[in-house]
Amino acid sequence: MRLRDFLRLGVIISPLPYNIQDGQLVDAVPVMGDFNHIVSQVNANAQTIITGLGTFTPIVAFGGGSTGVTYAFRVGNYIRVGNMIFFALDALLSNKGSDTGTLTIAGLPIVCSAAWCPGGVKAGAVGVSNVTFAGKYLVANVVPSTDQMDVFNVPSAGVFTVLTDTNVANNSEFYATGFYPV
Repeated sequence: MRLRDFLRLGVIISPLPYNIQDGQLVDAVPVMGDFNHIVSQVNANAQTIITGLGTFTPIVAFGGGSTGVTYAFRVGNYIRVGNMIFFALDALLSNKGSDTGTLTIAGLPIVCSAAWCPGGVKAGAVGVSNVTFAGKYLVANVVPSTDQMDVFNVPSAGVFTVLTDTNVANNSEFYATGFYPV
């Protein structure tokens, strides 16, 4: 959103010619000159913030495969703000399929930047139904240079264990929100 869009919304950023100091009107032009310069630079360098939004289809996989996985429901929504993607997804399984291994949720709308922290960052929250795990909560880890995230169990402070097919049932549901750079 450009500064002029904020102005249309009623936010006013403009030079103020006077200041009240000790009950006296004092010329504020020297100070406002700096402010005017800042406003002009913001206007000159402003970029549209929201650059995209849409839907995507999350894909639940185990060990990289999704053989036999079927869904009762699945949807994903995202918004791109500058070089960041903010997403929300919900996937309700009707069958977890036959593949085994690490649980991943793929199909994120845009591939994550390779410059994202090595190993990714736990940059999302995950809620579940009909999933067993020993920890108190789950987090999403968007993997650099991919369109997927791993789901980690947090059994204790600083300990992260990835979920696998053994944690998931045929009627498991995953709902998550998170963000990552592109």
